[in-house]
Amino acid sequence: MYKYKILILEDDKLRTQGVKNTLDSDSFDAYYADNLPAAISSMAEIWPDLILVDASFDKGNVLELLNSIEERFENIPPFIVLTPLGDEKTATAVLKRGAMDYVVKDKDFLLELPDIVVHALKDIEVKNKLVAALDKLNESETKYRLIFENSNIGIARIRYKDWFVVDCNHFFSKLMGYSRREDLIHTVLNNSSFTHTLADPHGILSSFTHNTMENQELRIDRPGNDAIYILLSANAYWTEGYIDYMAVDIS
Repeated sequence: MYKYKILILEDDKLRTQGVKNTLDSDSFDAYYADNLPAAISSMAEIWPDLILVDASFDKGNVLELLNSIEERFENIPPFIVLTPLGDEKTATAVLKRGAMDYVVKDKDFLLELPDIVVHALKDIEVKNKLVAALDKLNESETKYRLIFENSNIGIARIRYKDWFVVDCNHFFSKLMGYSRREDLIHTVLNNSSFTHTLADPHGILSSFTHNTMENQELRIDRPGNDAIYILLSANAYWTEGYIDYMAVDIS
């Protein structure tokens, strides 16, 4: 089981002991620093999941402290600030600076602190899972794009209501008689250029079985009276308004 790392920045020894006793848990490991150099050293060693910092830490300028951390590490882990009772200015400032929360140091704050920390850690866990999922999605999209760009199969997305080419790879544009994909993207395929091709809606759409079409042999009369034969398959997304085509030269 992963144990979260919490770095507590507090230079009051009595309060440090109180926080330590309050946060004694099997769910996370607590680390402590009572000055800025020690805080920087601890962060370099463990990189905490959460920082709990007293607003009076390091001579009382928590914003300068956060700036120092950001200058050293380029970013700041999630953090919660302990603020004095009645100090709304500091509370507002740290929230604007990006604090997850602030805890007013009233007589009951040590009793409330564990629940606040646990809630913050759950939020961090959800955010980390979301970031990981987005990273994986971006990685998948990057891999797909590499396959898309370098495939020896022609791939294109076309808006079926007007045969507008939303996107295509180089091989598809080559099949259509264009030397550059940029010359085909965002153009409209039309019957004056093609006699029995993607721009022939009755011929193509009538070949679909529900949302798919497989291995239809078609003749393409390309610009310049150059004709080839292709094997065409497709997936239709009727609601979204487009069709994804895959074409292979069988001339």
